[in-house]
Amino acid sequence: METKKREINLDGLSSNLLNIILEFLDQDEISLLGATCKRLKLVSETEANRRKFNELVFIKGSTCEVLTLNLDSLLTTKHYDLSHKLFSFGSVYIPCNQSTFFYGGWTGTEYIGEAFLISKNKNIMQLPSGPPAGRISLTYYKNYIYAIGGHESSLSVKYNLTLNTWEECAPLNAISMLQTTCALITDNILITGYYFTKLMKYDINNESLDSIKNLTLNGHIFKNIFTVRCSVYIIEVRGNTYTNRSSDLSNWEIIGTNDLNNYSGFSHSVRYKDKVYFIQARQKLVEFNLKDKTTKEIKDL
Repeated sequence: METKKREINLDGLSSNLLNIILEFLDQDEISLLGATCKRLKLVSETEANRRKFNELVFIKGSTCEVLTLNLDSLLTTKHYDLSHKLFSFGSVYIPCNQSTFFYGGWTGTEYIGEAFLISKNKNIMQLPSGPPAGRISLTYYKNYIYAIGGHESSLSVKYNLTLNTWEECAPLNAISMLQTTCALITDNILITGYYFTKLMKYDINNESLDSIKNLTLNGHIFKNIFTVRCSVYIIEVRGNTYTNRSSDLSNWEIIGTNDLNNYSGFSHSVRYKDKVYFIQARQKLVEFNLKDKTTKEIKDL
């Protein structure tokens, strides 16, 4: 007897239910699901890439080596020595091609605007320089890298990965702090950092900046922010961990605390399996467990 294949239409399901479905699928099933559900095509491809990519590429600030951390073994592999010391740079992972983008930095005497891309195969490509920037925060959206904030600046520029050119964004005069951190949720960039007691939301399409009303943060500690599908997580160093799953970012809850040291500087965050990893202060690997919602330092790099 011939078995007929039947398409499953999931386009009518709510976002919350779709997220629950994604949580219990492996990467191959996620890819198949994206092929049958238009609403999930982009998020499923991104999620599949993130789950199978078990590396975090970073620059070790004390030695200026470009290293890869294997998230299974927690061992590092050295690839390059930078020609000069580089501190306080920004980085972001690009899931569509599994590359890592670096921008800005402090040489010890001045801020610089150097930019370069490290591919999945660990080839390094020097890119056109942007405005000088230190402790800048980066996020990826539709083939653009958005660079926001920075040390004592209100920088807002974007890098076109197709044309390899820098472009201006709407001025973000309110974003000036010691350490910026940002994350993407749908068409919005969420921004916070040291000195900030509010979470800011930058609408990419309308180029408008607003604050999230129902959340008050500690302004005198460093913070990291990242998203996992439609959920937002904010980790205050030596403070609270907040999350939000509502589409209007109104329903925040405290899900834990941590005893991380109050050091500045965060790498981009990478999700692998049921954990999110990032590097603090250029050398301390931090793990956030998505199941039990705990945050801890797990290794000095």
